[in-house]
Amino acid sequence: MNPYALIDLHCDTLTDCIHKGLTPDTLDDPNRVLSLTAIPSDVHWAQFYAIFIPDQHRGQAAIDYYETNRDNFNRQMEKFHDRISPCRSVSDMHAAWEAGKTAAFLTIEGGAALAGDITRVKKLADDGVRCMTLTWNGENELGSGHTTTHGMTDFGRQAVREMEDRGILVDVSHLNDTGYADLFETARRPFVATHSNARAICSHKRNLTDDMIREMVRRNCLIGLNYCKSFITDGGIGDSPDDLYRHIEHFFSLGAYENIALGSDFDGATLPTYLNTPAKAADLYEYFLENVNKRKGNIDVWYNAPGKKLIQDPQTGIIHGVIIEVNGAPKYVRAKNGVILATGGYENNPDMFRNFAIMQHAYSKGARFNTGDGIVMADDVQANIVNMGNNNGPDPNVINPETGISFGYMVARSKDSAWAGPAFTRHNVIMVDQDGKRFWNEAQKTRHGRVPFHGDYVHLMMPDPAYMVFDENARLASKIYGSWSEGSEKEIAAGLVKKADTLEELAKIIGVDAKGIADQVAQYNKFCEAGVDPQFNRPKAMLKPLSKAPYYAVQVQPTFTNTLGGPERNQNA
Repeated sequence: MNPYALIDLHCDTLTDCIHKGLTPDTLDDPNRVLSLTAIPSDVHWAQFYAIFIPDQHRGQAAIDYYETNRDNFNRQMEKFHDRISPCRSVSDMHAAWEAGKTAAFLTIEGGAALAGDITRVKKLADDGVRCMTLTWNGENELGSGHTTTHGMTDFGRQAVREMEDRGILVDVSHLNDTGYADLFETARRPFVATHSNARAICSHKRNLTDDMIREMVRRNCLIGLNYCKSFITDGGIGDSPDDLYRHIEHFFSLGAYENIALGSDFDGATLPTYLNTPAKAADLYEYFLENVNKRKGNIDVWYNAPGKKLIQDPQTGIIHGVIIEVNGAPKYVRAKNGVILATGGYENNPDMFRNFAIMQHAYSKGARFNTGDGIVMADDVQANIVNMGNNNGPDPNVINPETGISFGYMVARSKDSAWAGPAFTRHNVIMVDQDGKRFWNEAQKTRHGRVPFHGDYVHLMMPDPAYMVFDENARLASKIYGSWSEGSEKEIAAGLVKKADTLEELAKIIGVDAKGIADQVAQYNKFCEAGVDPQFNRPKAMLKPLSKAPYYAVQVQPTFTNTLGGPERNQNA
């Protein structure tokens, strides 16, 4: 069995038989690059033979020129039937290979072959044509080539749709930039650029821009590498296979891992010496394979490369890759087996939090870069988004005024408690709302920010703002907050901790009802004396009175750990 297959999407050999009039109409002329004898016998070869329609041919002249070359194609297939076989399908191609023959597909370079008659699309399909470029260099009834500036015509758009329906691949090589934009709006199915390279590597207008390549990747289109020297390097300078491989590397950088094909332009262009025979083209395959294999097992890692958009097939809905941003520029990454969204929740996307969370405002303790990117990308491709209102919180916590971020969990191990709870609860600390009233058991054991309620855990109904109030005994007992200074002296000096000689004065500073807080502290101190908290059932060991001036207050605000919603997982996948 032959070691590998090679499919070449474009050559001008068939037209060269007649157009130049140099030799009899034979596909096995030794003066041509692509003679049947020159094709390596140890390679399964499939060749797209193009009928090139020169720009000067229009109307009936174009039809006549096409039919002359079509008839010659059929004549050559019969003449060399023992070595080449005409094909119209993949199964035909494999049958030819199994018989030890070259597989031949009939194509057209130049939509002028339609002569402006839409019914001719069916005629071409019946003739066995399986691919057609819309233009050559100039203008025709379908649109404009790269030497002109106009886009596609209304007839051209109609022809594209008809070609798609009749099983003729739309070929965009030679189409100008405006025409590409028009085609992107028109095409419903994948198309092909049979012989085009990357314009970022070689600036010739015949080559594809990065935006064109990205769109073709998104649509699962093929791009055939062109061997023409003028399309490989600027000015056609250089004669190394590395020159062509730079195009491949660039295609890879745009996610075109499964989109690259070959489109030699044999017998239609000036070729570099390393590609001027079919055998050398076959060797080039080995060269490319060697270079590609060097990449195997290597994982490209891009830092500061946020995901922007999933690449989805518009027909099947299948996700083929993702667009990321690297150094401010988009990069298209093709995924062979799928895309894993491991982008976290929407903890730090304020708009999403307001729209979905049960809290209208809260500070996140989660990763700063969890901004819901993955959820947005999944929603854009109509994934089923579930549980968006589910999150872990809120917790009362202290916010760093310089960063707007929580200092961290208000958690510390206490000798009075078997669990980790708010750091302040081993001392005489309470939390109050703007009325000066307590709103929960400050020593409450929580579960990811949720509190027990009749056998279940629910979100804490927390006022915003709220304040932690404590006295001098609490301040001197230990650090009020784990990362703060001894005695919280720096925090007091900075104004983060408010200080006053009386509760009434403290209330005025923080904007809390003075009578309310005085009454609440008096009531709480009675609970401490009795050893029972009928208000919120705070444990006896953690009931310590607020009795020694001065008094202190720190604002606490709702914080949460993470959100739990996102695209629904297919358990059968």
